Order: sequence, then C-alpha cells, then structure tokens
Amino acid sequence: MKKLLLLFAMLGASLFFVACSNGNDNETQSEYFVLRYIAGNGGSVQSTSSLLDQIILQVNQGDDGIQITAVANSGWRFTSWSDGVTTAIRNEINVQADLTVTAQFTMIVLS
Repeated sequence: MKKLLLLFAMLGASLFFVACSNGNDNETQSEYFVLRYIAGNGGSVQSTSSLLDQIILQVNQGDDGIQITAVANSGWRFTSWSDGVTTAIRNEINVQADLTVTAQFTMIVLS
C-alpha cells in the first residue's frame, strides 16, 4: 500500500519538493487527499529535522499521514491547532478528506 505520494515544504516564499513515493507501477491509482499544516506567528511546523512555515502532503484515501510537530519559537508556546487538537505532535490516521490546519502559538508574557 502506498503511504506518501508527495511531500512539499514551504520556507518563507519558497516551496521545496522533499519526497516522492510511487509504489508499485501495476497498482491502480486511488483517490488522494491533501494535508496542509501551516505555522502561525511564533513557531514552525516540522516533519523531519527542518523547521518550516508550511508542510503539504498528498496521501491516498485510507492511508495515514506522517508525524507533524508544531514547534514554538523562543518566548512563545504552542497552544493548539486550528481544528482544536491540543497536542503539538499529530499524525492523521485513515485519511478520508483534505485537511488544512494552522499551529497556533501564544507569546509568553513575563510578569
């Protein structure tokens, strides 16, 4: 089963192609969905070792995404994803629809 078709990463205004998996050439192409992870002010998103502004994945229907982590900048803390998920690390399981979420960060205020 194919897990990941394409992985793109965005750093500033530049979009980078990161990975491609084409699986078995004899396999019938299934429907795919796009998972988009965006970093809000005060942080980045990470799939491997690079901290990025945005990560875009294309996965086959029913497959799992990859682990994505929201990483806060110094002086900030991760609060939640825009869809209400409160853990900084996430991995979509059994993908059945497109998804766009933004990591939300809050500035740490010292009193």
